[in-house]
Amino acid sequence: MANMQGQKEGSGRDIPTRMRNLSNGSKGVSYQDFKQTLKETRYLPIDEFQEVVTFATDQYSFWSAEWLFSPADHPNTLAKAEIDGWRPLLDVCTDELVKRVPKVKELLEEQKELCLLQHVIQRRRDYNKTRPLEKLLAIVLGKTSIALNKFGFKRIPLKLYSYHLYPKGTIGRTRK
Repeated sequence: MANMQGQKEGSGRDIPTRMRNLSNGSKGVSYQDFKQTLKETRYLPIDEFQEVVTFATDQYSFWSAEWLFSPADHPNTLAKAEIDGWRPLLDVCTDELVKRVPKVKELLEEQKELCLLQHVIQRRRDYNKTRPLEKLLAIVLGKTSIALNKFGFKRIPLKLYSYHLYPKGTIGRTRK
């Protein structure tokens, strides 16, 4: 079926719109829905392929933050399943983009780390909204860890920063 510009439905031209429709206002998108969208897409221009990688990175990071903030004694199994589904999709998309533009490899790794941190920090902010004492403690721990790191300590600041980011009893706080 052709759209108004004479392009086939499912061609790369409508992928940004289809990704927005997948999210439909929510933050978390199922990797299965995204995978199906990719299967229906025949060709992606390089600029749209970058959008696909950015979208996949954001979703992987969102679900990772959901997992890290889930209670250690009752983990979010949906988030874990989504992480396990998004990871290979993100790897395939990233590898393909790196094949097309080799110079972006380091930037994509940095983007992945920063995106995860952004989601984690946003989750912590949301968590802190109704807990002023925990918010204060998180600020103190964060600043202390940064100061200790500047003085050359490595292990203690990492542990403190983990306490700063993740609430007590969550996967993020208990993981090693």
